Amino acid sequence: MRGSITIFMSLIFTVILSLFCTLIESGRIMAMEAKLTGITRMGMDSAFAGYASPLFEDYGVLFLWTGDRDFSEIVEEYISWNLDMDKGVLPRNTDLYRMKLQSLELTEIKRATDDSGGIFAGQVKEYMKYAALEGAADELMNQAELLGQGTGLINICKKIKEIGEVFEKTEEKISGVREALDKIQNIRGNPEEALSGMKDLLEVMEVRIAGGEDIAVQLDDYRQRAAQLVAMADDCTQKLKEVEEKIDEYEDSMSEIREKAVRMEKELQEEDGQEANSLLQEEVRSLTGQGEDYYGMSSKRETVERYLEKMDTIREILANARMPDMDNLESCQDELEIVRKTFQDFTFGELQMETVSEGSHEEGESLLAYVKRMREEGILGLVLENPGEVSGERIAGENLPSAGGTTEVEETKSLINKAVDRLVYSRYLTDHFGTYAHPKEETALRYELEYILGGGTTDKENLAAAADKLLLIREGCNMLSLLKDKTKRDEAYQMATILAGFTGMPALVTITWFVILGAWAYAESILDVKSLLKGEKITVIKNEDQWNLSLEGVISAGSQKGAVNSVQENGMDYEQYLQIMLLMQSSQQQYFRTMDVIQINLCKRYNPDFRINECICSAEISTGFSARQLFISLPVVQKMLGKKEGEYQIHVTGKYKY
Repeated sequence: MRGSITIFMSLIFTVILSLFCTLIESGRIMAMEAKLTGITRMGMDSAFAGYASPLFEDYGVLFLWTGDRDFSEIVEEYISWNLDMDKGVLPRNTDLYRMKLQSLELTEIKRATDDSGGIFAGQVKEYMKYAALEGAADELMNQAELLGQGTGLINICKKIKEIGEVFEKTEEKISGVREALDKIQNIRGNPEEALSGMKDLLEVMEVRIAGGEDIAVQLDDYRQRAAQLVAMADDCTQKLKEVEEKIDEYEDSMSEIREKAVRMEKELQEEDGQEANSLLQEEVRSLTGQGEDYYGMSSKRETVERYLEKMDTIREILANARMPDMDNLESCQDELEIVRKTFQDFTFGELQMETVSEGSHEEGESLLAYVKRMREEGILGLVLENPGEVSGERIAGENLPSAGGTTEVEETKSLINKAVDRLVYSRYLTDHFGTYAHPKEETALRYELEYILGGGTTDKENLAAAADKLLLIREGCNMLSLLKDKTKRDEAYQMATILAGFTGMPALVTITWFVILGAWAYAESILDVKSLLKGEKITVIKNEDQWNLSLEGVISAGSQKGAVNSVQENGMDYEQYLQIMLLMQSSQQQYFRTMDVIQINLCKRYNPDFRINECICSAEISTGFSARQLFISLPVVQKMLGKKEGEYQIHVTGKYKY
């Protein structure tokens, strides 16, 4: 009886022990999962805690740079350290988890250059949230307004310059037509001389035939003169075709002007809010007509075509003409008379083009020649008093983030959000990078913002590129100022009338007027950029009192006669204009060039091996752990549960982002 009770209690105790061990093992498994999740997160936190401190201290952006080490290796090291009980206070045999790291896979990683530089730009935006920007909202809004205005100004200026460039090509075509016509004038008297000689030969041959004398010598001479006439006809045909080609080129050029004028008029009608539009539309409309006969080219074309037909007639007569003999002397004389009359019908006066005396062109040519010379000269020589003082710093173009090229990506943000992001980013650039006006110390390039705009490998190259862009903006602004000033508009129109009024073509006068306004605006812009680089301020749209250069000063080929150095306290300085240009630049191009500057500066200051395209902003890992069964590994429990001893496989995902 006593033994039966003992067996019964043993069975009950075995069941209770199995249940108790299973419950403990379940708790152990849940605790392991929680601990491994924490260990994985700690590993990621520990790895990202080693951020590139020079990058943060100098430029305010958080990125992890691992140098020669692999990111996965660093995270694995931190996770393994936290799993190792020997690193703790308690002895190893007190470890009830006994977990091991089996695998670690990097499933996602975002570096500074990813998303076309958007990752880097996101860090800049995060930094600027906490930067002290007192009064920045009003300033940025003003800059946004200037951005829209500046873009419109540049577009208008480009359209006017396009028409002016086509006009210059048209003038070259006119010169080509004149030269071709002059060549025709040179052959005018030669056919008469040849025909007269052939007629005299026929009379001599008639006398010699009547006297029974030989006419072989006269026949050879007659053949030579006939061949000369054919050659003259061929020469004249070739020159007439050359005239025809030049007329075609001229008309193509005028068609291009009309097409550009039509597009420009349409764009001016579509763009609202630009005061210059209404001023330009009426003048542009005069260029869009299709019925004008510029320089009488249509009538000249008809004359050329008629003369070409006559040349064909002459060649046909001479090709079919028989040599003179006793029976056909009279018919030969009739053929020569037809040829003579055909040549006499040429009235070369119909092909002449009127020219204007040099005196009437003198002032206008001086103006245009001066502006052309200025455009061909290096910009720095025009706008700097001491070009030799420009920084000579140079960088190597390889291994830079922008060296691999950038890809434009379509942004899904609203227009307002995109505008705000660009404004914030441009403010970041002006706060952290040097310029020609205020260069920073210990930098690879002295003019950093100019590099971001230009992308050249030398300070001189980047400053020239920035000055060119600044010149374009000022040229558009000054063109608006001229268009708003009736006195200056009239003065330019008078000059245009002197240059092109002799043609009687209002459209050509209008084109010349555009060219003169552009030349005047360009010359004024040279003075503006020079003042900005000296540290002075220039108003966006000038009034009459703020204008510096008279048209007479431009005409006098750069003497700046009548120039006034006006002080403009309410204008913008050089760096403010740079910020406007930054707002107009491609975002992706700007991001990569910013990273270029940061990389070359950190290489110079701290570590020559630093590469910003290796800098990590966020990562995701997938880890696999194993742990042996513990409480259910007892033989009695395994037998009760019907299981064999084994291992648990636990997978954990870890993420981190700055």
